[in-house]
Amino acid sequence: MNPKGCLTLYFSLFALCFLLPIIAIFAGQYGYLFDYIDLSPWDYQKLTDVEAQIIYDDDSSRGTKAMVVERVTFDVHQSSKDDLCYELWRDLIEQEVDGLRLDYDVLSVHQVMDDGSLMELEECSSYEWNNYEVEELAGTWYHSPGPYNKASDRYEALFFYVDGIYRDEVTFVICYEINHVGLKYKDCSDLYLLLYGEMPVTDLESYKAEILIPDEDMPSTDNYEYYTYGTNNNGFSVHESSTLHPGYHTFAIDLDEEDLQFKAYNQYLEFELVAYDQDKHILTDSALHNDYTSDYALNEIRYDARLEHNKPGNYNTLKIIIFAILFIIAACILFKTFNTKKRMHTKHIFYEPAEIPEFYTGIPSDLDPNFAAALIFSKDSKPKDDSGIYSALLLSLARKDYVEISEYGTNDAMITIKNPAQGQEESIMPAEPLTESEILYYNLLVRHASNNQILMSTFQRRVSQDYEYTGTFEENIKKAITNTGVNGGYIQKADFTELKDQLLKSAKSYRKWGIILLTIVNLISSFTRLDLAFGSYTILGITCLVCSIYLYMTAGNYVLLTQAGETEYAKWRGLYNYLKSDHIMSESNVANMPVWERFFIYATAFGIPTKVTEALGVKFPEATNATMDYYYDYGMFNNTYIRTGRIHRSSRGIGRAVRSGSRIHKATASSRGYTGGGRSFGSYGGGGS
Repeated sequence: MNPKGCLTLYFSLFALCFLLPIIAIFAGQYGYLFDYIDLSPWDYQKLTDVEAQIIYDDDSSRGTKAMVVERVTFDVHQSSKDDLCYELWRDLIEQEVDGLRLDYDVLSVHQVMDDGSLMELEECSSYEWNNYEVEELAGTWYHSPGPYNKASDRYEALFFYVDGIYRDEVTFVICYEINHVGLKYKDCSDLYLLLYGEMPVTDLESYKAEILIPDEDMPSTDNYEYYTYGTNNNGFSVHESSTLHPGYHTFAIDLDEEDLQFKAYNQYLEFELVAYDQDKHILTDSALHNDYTSDYALNEIRYDARLEHNKPGNYNTLKIIIFAILFIIAACILFKTFNTKKRMHTKHIFYEPAEIPEFYTGIPSDLDPNFAAALIFSKDSKPKDDSGIYSALLLSLARKDYVEISEYGTNDAMITIKNPAQGQEESIMPAEPLTESEILYYNLLVRHASNNQILMSTFQRRVSQDYEYTGTFEENIKKAITNTGVNGGYIQKADFTELKDQLLKSAKSYRKWGIILLTIVNLISSFTRLDLAFGSYTILGITCLVCSIYLYMTAGNYVLLTQAGETEYAKWRGLYNYLKSDHIMSESNVANMPVWERFFIYATAFGIPTKVTEALGVKFPEATNATMDYYYDYGMFNNTYIRTGRIHRSSRGIGRAVRSGSRIHKATASSRGYTGGGRSFGSYGGGGS
């Protein structure tokens, strides 16, 4: 991939990965703003305001309970007048504490009318999902008693059925009891009230409550503690009064929209009062036994309260530590990445070509097409399709007069072998010898041909089915690149792209981690007390992407070519640029048809044969109508099938056939335990067979 294209791709990727977590977090925190846009496509029914009076009762024969009178206000917003709202609900939070289930008894429901009067709603006997039936239930309510059961659509909630609301606010006064709110232990009592949760607490704009405890049940000042939990402040203010309501000790809560700020981990409002010492059981004379009634619980309750109270500070310290560690890691990654050039040049020698031509208009040398393609793409970061190699080798065999290719039908070709002894000791030596890759391909043709002839389609099929030989053939084709490079003095070592491949592997890893950090890690952390760790995940993610871009753009500089190899690379890369440019249409020596034949072979190996065939049509428009005798001396191009480029399209299947046969060969060898150097047998652990 060229640097400009690589930079554009990664800039787009960076922008996408950087913006996604920001958009997700913004939507989670401020998505409610879109609810107030007129004609919004989203419907909502929010419970926005709650005013409650909660009276504790320790004289019940069924255990402790709290009587709740609650005034709840809903904000209804439907996007269409054709889709009115007929059902509202208030979650009644299910919870089991030390073996006692907090359940509810709903006593009455009234709707507050526009003039302030109360209209009593009747209780209906069943809960309906069908909208048409819901319309008929207007003016009623239904209490789903729980416990939660998804299979039967049952959970603890209170439903209000209304007479079709488009956009309005509606208020209800509900009266219900919460059972088992008082818990008795050996050394203390615990009044636990989960005031609000489950139903989107983030919709709340105000919450007011008074918790009244009868004076006879209220511990003395030195014998109780109370705690609050929830909201971003990790709790909320409570005002005490012993005179506000005569005969009761009152805990008053008054929270506005600024107080009611939540994140995923603190979306609840809880109040807990603990009595101990001489008044340890004053709250819970009628409390039922729980799983830990005979155990000491005061220290554990205090420990949990301290732990909850200290969470913001502890997590803030942890976020600072994470930020420092990830910042140091980011700095180390940056230093290591941008110090790559110095490290590489300290350990290895890299040469520069004598000249770097943008275009090379001739054939640089009599180089094997297989190696020429490997050479010009050796510095690219993106792997190239090698399907054209097999087409190029076949064309080269045709040019050297080892095979003859003729069109057969409309979509096939006949390959005729002219020197079947090639590659053996008694081979007929041609005027122009074959390269190592060409010998391998020629022998592959000989192996599958019958009477020195074979159809292209038959050849593809036999190659894909002869998987063991095909697998060996593919390995030898790859080895031929190394052999040609070493024997020709073009490369410093057999694995001459090892350094580049290592850097590209690192770049891929950095890219993966950058995306994970910017998206998944940021998103998950936004729902925990670590939040975004002061942006440390984003900093490290961006660092990884920057390093990935840098390595992708510079990895090609670290290919171990010799001085001759660098010079040869520059020339062949110049030829590649020329063959795929528009200059080939106007600047080539059109009279030298043998040069065009070789252009076509190398262009096919490079995967760009179309330019050559197009240029040929421009320079020789009469070629399609001329007699075969006129072009006979032009060798390979006397064949219309070859000249028009159809051979490339039909012979690309050889590449697929080779890869298919090779994959089967590797899979079969692996299943037999073959690893290339011997047989390996699996070992089995266990206590028997």
